[in-house]
Amino acid sequence: MKDLYNRVTVQNSKPFWVTLYPTEFWDVTSQCPPKIFVKALRKPTEAEISAPVFLALAYGARGISYWHFSSYYNEGGPCAQSSTAEPGFKKLATNPDLGIMQPSILSQVFPCPPCSTYDSPSEWGGYRGRGLIDWNGTTWVPNDKWFWTKNVNDKVKKIGPTLLNLTWQNAGSIQNAAAVTGGFISSASTSPYGIDTAYVELAFFSAISDTNYFMLVNRRVKGAEVQDVTVGINRTGLYTITDLITDSALIVGNSCGTGFTFKTRLNPGEGKFFKLTPFSGNLHGLAAIDSVCTELTADGDVTVPSGRQMNFRSASKLKFVANTDVLGSGRSTSKGEFVVKGTVVASGNPSNPVVFKSAAASPGEEDWYGVRVEPGGSFKPTRAEFKNAYCGIDYRNSAADVVQNCLFQDNYMYGVRDSLNDNLIINRSRFDHAGVYGVYLDLANATVSEDTFYNVSMAINAYKSYGQIRNNVITTTTSGFFNAIFGFRAEGQVPSPGTQKATFSNDSISGVFDEAAVIANGGVVVESCRIWTKLPAILPDPVPLSIGIMGLGTKATTVRNTTVKMYSSSTSTVPAIQVA
Repeated sequence: MKDLYNRVTVQNSKPFWVTLYPTEFWDVTSQCPPKIFVKALRKPTEAEISAPVFLALAYGARGISYWHFSSYYNEGGPCAQSSTAEPGFKKLATNPDLGIMQPSILSQVFPCPPCSTYDSPSEWGGYRGRGLIDWNGTTWVPNDKWFWTKNVNDKVKKIGPTLLNLTWQNAGSIQNAAAVTGGFISSASTSPYGIDTAYVELAFFSAISDTNYFMLVNRRVKGAEVQDVTVGINRTGLYTITDLITDSALIVGNSCGTGFTFKTRLNPGEGKFFKLTPFSGNLHGLAAIDSVCTELTADGDVTVPSGRQMNFRSASKLKFVANTDVLGSGRSTSKGEFVVKGTVVASGNPSNPVVFKSAAASPGEEDWYGVRVEPGGSFKPTRAEFKNAYCGIDYRNSAADVVQNCLFQDNYMYGVRDSLNDNLIINRSRFDHAGVYGVYLDLANATVSEDTFYNVSMAINAYKSYGQIRNNVITTTTSGFFNAIFGFRAEGQVPSPGTQKATFSNDSISGVFDEAAVIANGGVVVESCRIWTKLPAILPDPVPLSIGIMGLGTKATTVRNTTVKMYSSSTSTVPAIQVA
């Protein structure tokens, strides 16, 4: 096709047009009677219509046409009448699909005479051709090929004006991506077919200023031949890549160096046309940045789509403009959210953590919503900080994610909320004034271990959860509303299996609590713990209870090898352990 383009456009200075052939044909191969019908060209699929259209565009075509538009049934040859006139051939008295495809029906539609063979002097005498529209006896009716062609044409119409303003440069297999694009695309591969047998074409068009354009076409057209294409782009910094057919935009790039990848899925026969432009300004919308090493500011929801990945490196920051969501979307329409539907890895180090926080000079406790991990997503932070959010991280997925060596500070409601994820591990993290709840487990049997909670109103709450809570340190120095109400609470009967309980083991709790250090409502095992409560010298109003362990409800609470003490400089009759 590249040679055709050169002969038409380069050598003869003509626009390159391609005519496609979606017509089905039957042929009469014997004199009548009886006639024998042979299927010469079968009906194409939608993918088989799409693929040649986009292959033509990928190789510089400036126009697409189709032959033949109307069906014809052998009397008078291809119909030349207008769409409102009755065609000069016998009408079908049955379903047009059956009329074209079944020889017995065709024998009735076209009885002798006239009839002819394939090589008859009457060129059209032996053909039955089905185009994109059929005659039903009254008018022309679009058939399925007409709708398939329209679907493809709608895409062509969308990108046509842009294509006509560009100069085609080159095209070829993705095996030769670097050569085809002059190094702009350094590599390309697909899954599951690799490179050698991918049969994906790549086209490159002239850049306008600093904007680059390229097209990908899946030549495979069978129903299951979906391909996931990974393209390596040889550029530095952040870019917006836009699918010019769907108008969907994705922020991609590498703020740590040169080179990043972009992934897309091609259905059988599908073609996609992309524009790559440098990114500037505040983040919002879809993002899948290979590597973040700098500070980014978001003014609305930022979403990592399913199947995409984003990586935060040491010292990188994602800040949200306070109480702002230009998209007006998500769980909060007035606060920015970092929504994870794909995979996000945040890896800091002790001196240069990854930071997620408010962009305000004097931030509040609820300037942005927080990180929201959706079903199918995965978020793994190590040495990261989460500040000024409604909820530091809201897990609603099922992946085996690990939160390790992180800081949750000055959040409003939750440090970490886990709903239904039994595989989550929260380890060696610090919750410092982290919100009403440090960790809230909601029907989630997660593991919370070796964490530190300081002045959190309700450090760990396990609602209908039987996770492992072990080797944690919970310390409070004040009491009162939104201060220390309890250290650990298990509440609600575990739905299934009902015999299991939350296990609170080798934990240390100390301080002043409005209610109790441990509240066992719904059953809990307290084992090998150190629980020291106290009352302040000057008692506030209302007076905090500071009970060591408070047992509530009908589910049994088991306490083993545990020290429970109360220290008070005032006279108090508060029990260390109370069962209600």
